Amino acid sequence: MRIKALVATRAGYTATCVVAAIVTTLVFAFRRGQDVNWDQLNYHLSVPFLLLQGTFWDSIAPAGIQTYLNPLVLISQYLVIRALPPLAAVTTIDVAQAMAFVIAGRICLRIAGPDPGEGGYAGAFLGFVLCVASPMALSEAGTTIVDLITAVPVLLAYLLLLTRDDASAPRHACVAAGLLLGLAAGLKVSNMVFAIGAPAFFLTGPAHPRRRASGAAQLVLGGVVGFMIIAGWWHLALWRRFHNPVFPYFNNIFRSPDSPPVAMRDKNFVTHSPWSMLTYPYYWLVGGSTTPIRLSPASETDPKDARFAFALAGALAVLALAPFRKRRLAVLARPETGLLLACAIDYPVWLYTFGIHRYMVPLEILCGAVVLVLADWIGTGLWRARLLLVLVVLDLARVHVGTWQRLPWQDHWRTIATEPLVLPGKPLVFLTFAPSAFLALSLPAEARYVDIGCGEIDLCAADTTLTRQLRADLDAVPQFSLYAVIPDGHPPRIIGLTAYKLRLGEQCRRFAVAAKVYLICDVLR
Repeated sequence: MRIKALVATRAGYTATCVVAAIVTTLVFAFRRGQDVNWDQLNYHLSVPFLLLQGTFWDSIAPAGIQTYLNPLVLISQYLVIRALPPLAAVTTIDVAQAMAFVIAGRICLRIAGPDPGEGGYAGAFLGFVLCVASPMALSEAGTTIVDLITAVPVLLAYLLLLTRDDASAPRHACVAAGLLLGLAAGLKVSNMVFAIGAPAFFLTGPAHPRRRASGAAQLVLGGVVGFMIIAGWWHLALWRRFHNPVFPYFNNIFRSPDSPPVAMRDKNFVTHSPWSMLTYPYYWLVGGSTTPIRLSPASETDPKDARFAFALAGALAVLALAPFRKRRLAVLARPETGLLLACAIDYPVWLYTFGIHRYMVPLEILCGAVVLVLADWIGTGLWRARLLLVLVVLDLARVHVGTWQRLPWQDHWRTIATEPLVLPGKPLVFLTFAPSAFLALSLPAEARYVDIGCGEIDLCAADTTLTRQLRADLDAVPQFSLYAVIPDGHPPRIIGLTAYKLRLGEQCRRFAVAAKVYLICDVLR
């Protein structure tokens, strides 16, 4: 077999995975055009820009509730985008994203090989292909959406937990895994899902139960330390300013006076039906969703993916064959059983907590490894290899990768004007629609911004830290330094302006960014 020849050694297997992951993700990134997803237009670029310009805290919720998410991973992407031409910037981001698939390949190698006599390397590579065939993860290739990048520490943590009892395992593998999971959750809170599932690794394995309990404690300790290192500084700043370390989220718990006492999270995709655990894989296989207004039950795009259906079918087959297998309890001593249990916990936790497909990218990638484990339990040797080959062919024939908003490539980043607009003084700019915070990169660097839409963070009536800051700014700012940005050809939403006895002036200037035209107009008292 050609696959056997290509991955005949451990080094050859790893090199093949690296090349395949980078090439595959680059193809999806380049062919579709430059990314202009909604979150990029809202906060992916604006928040790092304002922080580095020193005007972030002088601005008032410029990107709505997403303004106050941990910006650390966004800053690194922003610096790459500003320093390099678009294609070079996307290549750099893409290589970092591709490492998630490379780590998944190492997980598959630990599960299926090396065993050249029975096609172990080939089996591991087929499992790697199943991991790469992740439609949501591939849709993020080359974008500023961070789920694929933050999947890297999650998958590396799971690899460490899977191999923690191997002779070649690092001495403090459990602590390191905890640190990585804490880092991932600190960079994006939705990754907490995978920290919840991780202790399941210690329910199985060859080690003594006491040693496994010690490893679980080390995992938790490492997770707390990793989270505090990567995100503690940010949450402390929010606590000091708003008395809520995750402002404005979970304000039903922290009760900041600057936001309503509600959880303030996206519930559009959250399900309360236990049948969703079965119906979602069905819809991912055949297409469609639970409601006619969505293309997919957990996403605005239309991914198609057969692997979750394969995993369910494989689990049922394993249960059906279990009574006929000798040494049935031997599977509890296998580390990969812990991987199955962790993923079995991750899936319902994600489903009932978020239900947003992007937030399960690490689990989506790991689904390929889950199918590999189940195939290994069902068959061995050539039978396993043939079964995996059939599953790979069927999955690749069915997989469909959705897309986010894109624009044709140019020699400059499309959501940043080649030359910023010049405005006098130190402007205070009102943003009257969303997403619009990205326009900050095309306006004067010293400008400050206010999301005056009076939406999730209400600046129209409430007496809060932010409204008091706005009133103080209006008292101090000269009249000629007040502006509002509105989309050309659309009626402006000025209810927020009238709440502060402001109105749009008649002098407006047009400027174009990201293939659209906007107006920046004087605001009068």
